[in-house]
Amino acid sequence: MSKIRVRRAKPEELMDVADVVLDSFVSEINGNIKELEGTDVTNRDKFYNSYVKRALSKTPFVIFIAEINDKIVGVAGGSVTMHHWGNELWGHEDFWFVKKEHRGSKAGIMLFNKLMEWFKNNNAKRIQMTHYTWNPGIKDFYKKKGFKPFEICYVYKVGE
Repeated sequence: MSKIRVRRAKPEELMDVADVVLDSFVSEINGNIKELEGTDVTNRDKFYNSYVKRALSKTPFVIFIAEINDKIVGVAGGSVTMHHWGNELWGHEDFWFVKKEHRGSKAGIMLFNKLMEWFKNNNAKRIQMTHYTWNPGIKDFYKKKGFKPFEICYVYKVGE
C-alpha cells in the first residue's frame, strides 16, 4: 500500500485544489441536495480569488493536501477569524474532503488532525466544522472528537 502524505498546499496548487473541491466535492453535495449549487454555477476563478482576498486582507487561512504517489486524494482548508458577534477567534472549516475511492485510507483523519492542529496553533478558541445531513457517519465522528451540535442550516432555491 502506498504511503499517504499530508502537506500544506503551495499557492501555485490552488487551482488543483479547486478542481478537487469543485469537481468532486460539489458534485457529491449536489447529487444529494439539489437545492445547492452544482459545478455549473461554482467556478475555479471565484474559488481562487476568495483565497487571494484572504491573503491580501491577512486573514489567517490554510489548505492541506493529502496525496498518494504525488496525486491529490483529499483536501482540507479553513481560516481563523473573530466570531461575528463575539470576542473570540473561531476556526472555520471551508472544506474537508477525501475522494470516494480513497475513503478509509486514513487520509481523512490525517487531514482532520492537521487542520485541528493548525486551528489551535492560530489561537482559535472554538472550531466550527460542517456536517452535511446526507453524511450521517460524520456526526458520530465529530461527537467522538468532542464536538457538540451547534446549528442546522437550511437551504431554499428561489424560483422553484
